[in-house]
Formats: sequence, structure tokens, C-alpha cells
Amino acid sequence: MQSNPKTFMAAQICHKGGKLEMKEVEWREPKRGEIIVKVMACGVSHSDSITQDQLLDGIKYPRTPGHEFVGQVCAMGEGEMKCKMGDMVGGSWHGGHCLTCEPCRAGDYACCTGQQYNGVTRDGGMAEYVCMRADACIMCPKGMDPAEMTALMFRGATIFNSLNSMCVKAGELVAVHGAGGLGKLACDMSRCMGFRTVLIGEGDKLQREMNLSRESFIDCTKMDVAKELMSMGGAKVILCCIAESKRLPSFVGGLCPNGQLCLTNISGEPYCEIPMIPLIMRRLAVCGQPAPTPLEVEQCLHFCKMTDMHVKVNKMALKDCNKAWECAMNPDEMKKPVLMMA
Repeated sequence: MQSNPKTFMAAQICHKGGKLEMKEVEWREPKRGEIIVKVMACGVSHSDSITQDQLLDGIKYPRTPGHEFVGQVCAMGEGEMKCKMGDMVGGSWHGGHCLTCEPCRAGDYACCTGQQYNGVTRDGGMAEYVCMRADACIMCPKGMDPAEMTALMFRGATIFNSLNSMCVKAGELVAVHGAGGLGKLACDMSRCMGFRTVLIGEGDKLQREMNLSRESFIDCTKMDVAKELMSMGGAKVILCCIAESKRLPSFVGGLCPNGQLCLTNISGEPYCEIPMIPLIMRRLAVCGQPAPTPLEVEQCLHFCKMTDMHVKVNKMALKDCNKAWECAMNPDEMKKPVLMMA
């Protein structure tokens, strides 16, 4: 029988605004409904700053961030039936639901009013081990790179879920407002789903890095985005993968009738002015996409495996967590920073 350690190392934020600090953490046995995962890889994301800046209620310090992790089950609480020892599982933003609120009773766990968040309201995966809710674990398909899977656990699955739930058909135009590796992932997913795809971004460097043709890229610093989109027939969906609320009003005019503007990221600016006339005259909609449920993440993983989709990652040691954090805070970074556990 495998023996578990008395202590393990974790990267923790110890106070609001603080940097990551390496700490020795005591092992605790999982309670009923919990499992412990020996972490193999944990992605570092810009959204980890929510924990650092205490942007949500329920964040207490010290806290181990990380809501994109993959590892193997090494301990289980009493009566656990979903997993078995040695299973490869993952964790995303969704850290568990209450089952008693109105959304939960309707099966809409993503909108649970009593939801827990991995790496935010409970400790996450920037550690050698993580204790998580069993109902929040993601069953990982075999044959995928754990480091690449971390990039799909949260932002990747949110993009997949957005495209999967929008009112858009194969052959119609999807415009992705994005940058870096996340923008590339969104474009790749959109094309694999059969949509005509154009990226809205900043600068010639981004266009070159993504190897995009002139017809597949709109430079929002030099071009009228709405005019360019309408010259292509109008976008059925504009998928916003980066938080720049100041640019969104100028995008709306590029939607075709019955088009949708989908927001997937939280901006530092909580409000955005959207012009009313095109919304009314073209029957447009503005919607948000919450973080995916474990089942939705599993669907995303299977889709990426089936389509042989890959994500560029930059593997780093846990001790280099602050260097990885700096990379993650750069929206133009093409490689996903991933902490690998020894």
C-alpha cells in the first residue's frame, strides 16, 4: 500500500497582493466526498490574480492558487465511488457545487450560488498534492500530455463551451478577440468546428506569430473592426477571450443580424457601454460564459484528442512559480506556463 507524506511543498499567497512563497504544508486525510491528487502538472493563468488580489468573496490566506491541474488519485475519502486509486484526473475552476440552490436543482452547476472555486476559495494545484471535491474532479482521457491538458482545463474549455453553445452554424463567421496562446487556441477550436474564423488582435507581430493571412486577421489598432467584419458578411459570433471592455462597443457594429457578442473573461473595468441601436435593429445579443463544469471540460478534452489539437507549453519547476506567474500575466505569451512536479 502506498504511504503518503506527512508534509509536502506548495506555492502559496500569504496576504493580499503578495507573491508566491514556497511553504511546507501538513498532509491531511480526505474527508467523505473528497480525494487527494498527486499533482503532475499545474497551469498558471492570468485568472490566478483573482486570488492574489482577493477579487472574490471567500478568499482567505494563506491560499494555494491553481485551477488548472492534472495528477493521479492517491487517497480517497470514505465511500468514494467516482474515482479509483491511480486514476488520472484534473481540476478546473469549478471546485464543487451545493446541490441545494435553484440552479443546482435545475442541473445548472456552473451557476451554483454556493459554488467553491479551486485555487480561490479552496486550495488549488500549485503544490505536490491537492485535496479536492470528488464531484468536481475531471476524468482525463488516456494518451494526452498532462501539461497540455492543463491549458484546456479552464480557459480552453470555456472557449470550447462558448463555441459549442452559441447559435452559429458551420461555414458562418466567428471573430475571436484574443492574443497569445489563448487567441491561437480559440482560433484553432473555431476552425475545427467548421466556422470561418478571423482573429481580432493588435499588431503585425501577432499576425506573424500565428502565421495568419491578411484575410484571417484584423488589426484593431489600425483598422475599423466593424467595417472589416461587415465586408465579410458580418460575424455571427464575436468571442472575447481577453478583458478589454474599452474596445467592445466598437465591435458590436460588426455583428450580422441575430449575432452574439460572447464575453469569457473578467475585465478590470466592471462596466462597458454597448450601443443600443444595433442591438435593437439587428436583434443582437450580449452574453457571458461562466467557467465550465467537470463534464464540459471532459467533453473539451475528448474533442481536442479526437482532432489532434495541441497547445504550446513552457514547462517549469514548482520552485520557479513566480517566473511562471510573470509569464502568465503577459497576454501576448504564446506558450502556456505549466509547473511540473518532480
